[in-house]
Amino acid sequence: MLGLEKLHIEPIGAESLGTRSFCFYVKTPDLAILIDPSVALAPRRDRLPPHIKELAAAKLTRELIQERAKKCDVLVISHFHFDHYTTSLSQVYQWTNETIATQLYSGKIILAKDRSNRSSINYSQKRRSYYLYKREDCEIRPADSQSFMFKQTTIRCSEPVWHGPEGSRFGWVIMTAIEYNDEKILHASDVQGPMSEYTLSLIEEEKPNLLLIGGPPTYLRQVPKEDLMSGIANLKKLASQIDMIIVDHHLLRDAKWKDHLEDVYKTAKKNGNHIYCVAEFMGLSPMLLEVQRKELYQKMPLNENFHNRLFKMDSEILAMIESEKKVLKEKLSS
Repeated sequence: MLGLEKLHIEPIGAESLGTRSFCFYVKTPDLAILIDPSVALAPRRDRLPPHIKELAAAKLTRELIQERAKKCDVLVISHFHFDHYTTSLSQVYQWTNETIATQLYSGKIILAKDRSNRSSINYSQKRRSYYLYKREDCEIRPADSQSFMFKQTTIRCSEPVWHGPEGSRFGWVIMTAIEYNDEKILHASDVQGPMSEYTLSLIEEEKPNLLLIGGPPTYLRQVPKEDLMSGIANLKKLASQIDMIIVDHHLLRDAKWKDHLEDVYKTAKKNGNHIYCVAEFMGLSPMLLEVQRKELYQKMPLNENFHNRLFKMDSEILAMIESEKKVLKEKLSS
């Protein structure tokens, strides 16, 4: 397990590990926490559905989420997009269903994005959150702007901040600070840099030792260039102030992600700070499977009925995915 002296951080899922996720297992001397316990895959990239290698990576991440959840007292959900939130609905590209959701949530304390305030949750996320808030097998605590004490561990959730730029159609998320004595991490998943100057100010006020942050979605042509540049510029400001930053998620859906961070790396180095993606933090090479989807199909074509059979949970297809998962697991552990 990797981390600070008292706050131990174990990345569970991220784009640099082959899936859409930004899940972390955090252990303090008196509490175990799982942040954003979910995984998903892009339904389409380059007009193609997920490759079998992506499905295997997502299955491996799902299994690790379920395994770590057994050790946890608290789960945190920053918002209700499926790469951060495990629904009880059957979702093949999430490897989830009611059984999986029950195993994940049962008996836990859930600190979740509040669905009751219309001014800080959009229709899509509110609809998805219904399936969590109706559960009776766990303790759900709306977390927006709230602080929670567990012995000597403090979990502090921010006010709702924009999912990217101010006015984003994707709505709001909450950031999560976890503090034990003089050590602090801050999880800021989909702030995308951050793009918002106000979100930047909240991060600067927290002064975390370690920042876990989602980078801007440079792979999306429809995102205005000025928003992308704001995200990178604000990340550069943070690189001058924070000891260690792990940046991943949307940014690593772009093959040229590192080029966008050239000035960020220079700023961090100048100030004696460090920047990593999740895989690098773990001592691994980034594995950008979504970016490589077209190439994967060229190297290893799938039968045209592959996904139809997958949706029917065909045993032969599941066995093929399981075989790919074992290969990937060995690769990541070697």
